Amino acid sequence: MRAAKNISTIALLFAVGFSALAVPAPPRNTVCRPTFTTTAAPFGAGTAFVCDYPEAKTQLLITAHHLFGPAGGLPAKVAWNEMSAKIKQVDAVSLHDPAIHFVSSKVVQIDGARATDSTGVKDDIAVFALPEARDRAALKLADKAPKVGDQVWLYGAQADSKVIELIPATVTMSSDEELDYAFGVPALKLRATSGAPVLDADGNVVAINLGSTTRRAKLVGFGNPMMSIRKHLGKAFGKE
Repeated sequence: MRAAKNISTIALLFAVGFSALAVPAPPRNTVCRPTFTTTAAPFGAGTAFVCDYPEAKTQLLITAHHLFGPAGGLPAKVAWNEMSAKIKQVDAVSLHDPAIHFVSSKVVQIDGARATDSTGVKDDIAVFALPEARDRAALKLADKAPKVGDQVWLYGAQADSKVIELIPATVTMSSDEELDYAFGVPALKLRATSGAPVLDADGNVVAINLGSTTRRAKLVGFGNPMMSIRKHLGKAFGKE
């Protein structure tokens, strides 16, 4: 009886250890709350994250394009080809350490970028080039897309919270143009997480979180997937 109990305990500890190993450990100070300065006035909306993209020869600050419109509190949408003229600066404050800021006045033009609509989510992306800096932590884009049933994590802070979390979800749909993921907890406040990264078990970015909806009583998030992100960045930096 004692032997069986010991075996059960070992199995439980192994399962707990395995689960802990599977949770990503992304670098700190890579996810932030951005404030954008426009030709009219500054506004704060959503989330952004610092990301490596070697072809850019500098790190990037990535977020959701739909924030530059009514969803972000603006009176009208800013078109992709108006971004450089209308968005003068971004000042993004780390969710881990408010003393750390990422400031950029250089919009990376993403041809065709636009808010999520009935035609899809694949063009919902906005990018800023960060000044070169030594030892700045950054996330990396995943090399492959997750499969249906894989676990992913939304990396950010819920609305009205300063606590950064890794919120687990299970992939329900994965394509080159959209990633959907169901959260196990229905009562999440995800309003401020547009633009936050969605990570795989290795801590690499598999999508930009864009929003959520309820399907069959489950809270389901949807994002612009890494293949689409890579395609947009490839065009922007002349690699496609």
